[in-house]
Amino acid sequence: MRRMDVNRRSSPGQPDRTEPPGPPDARRRRSATPAEQRRRVVTWAQQNGVLFALLAMCAYFASQSDRFLTRGNINIILLQVAVTGIIAVPAAMLILAGYVDLSVGSVMVLSAIAFGQVIEGGGSELVAVIVALAVGATWGLTSGFFISYLGFSPIVVTLGGLAAARGIAQVWSEAITVSGFSDTFGELGIGRWFDTPIPIFLTGGVFLLGFYAWNQSTTGRHLAAIGSDEVAARAVGIRTKRMPMIVYSPRLSTASTWRSSADITCKPRKRRPRRWTL
Repeated sequence: MRRMDVNRRSSPGQPDRTEPPGPPDARRRRSATPAEQRRRVVTWAQQNGVLFALLAMCAYFASQSDRFLTRGNINIILLQVAVTGIIAVPAAMLILAGYVDLSVGSVMVLSAIAFGQVIEGGGSELVAVIVALAVGATWGLTSGFFISYLGFSPIVVTLGGLAAARGIAQVWSEAITVSGFSDTFGELGIGRWFDTPIPIFLTGGVFLLGFYAWNQSTTGRHLAAIGSDEVAARAVGIRTKRMPMIVYSPRLSTASTWRSSADITCKPRKRRPRRWTL
């Protein structure tokens, strides 16, 4: 044992190269010089420029009005961006993998029309939700198949899907709004928990799921590898065709559910004799 300890030490005249205990990342953090730490901070700031822009905008509006940072105004802002926030999570994963989807808005409309038509035909709301999810997921899988397996351009496929889905929705609905849904279903889009709109909680839940998928799951790492270098990702065994096709499906099915619950005219409650349209 003593001989082994001697051999591990550096020879006379040379610095001791024995590394401190701990994982490699921890050793690198401990050995980082002040210049390297400043460089990391600058790099982080450059990569999060949108966050600083958002903070600057909030500071400006707060200085212009005393009502900007009130609870009611914050709820209104978050409610207005709830739909976009839910769609943005899977959209960011698509962009991370080097793909894009322009048809999500039209497919949302088509799924909402499918939901309303099922209700109007006498179906239950549960069946209508399943149909709306199926419409969005089927459209997404079809677009992903054309893009991933047949090699079509994402711009061409999704732009054509935008026009096709909007046209089908217009013909199917005949521009007639379907209303008269139950109060229970309407709560999903216009209800409140702890004096906060339910869509805000739904958006937060989707963001947490997206954060986990992006940073903790292998799916996020594989999508990042595909977007960085598809050939190298395929060489290490990542399924570069199937994964983007799968991501297209939850992107549209998630949007379809929200569109069906929040963007359709809901049946009014008795204590509020008016119609709500978001």
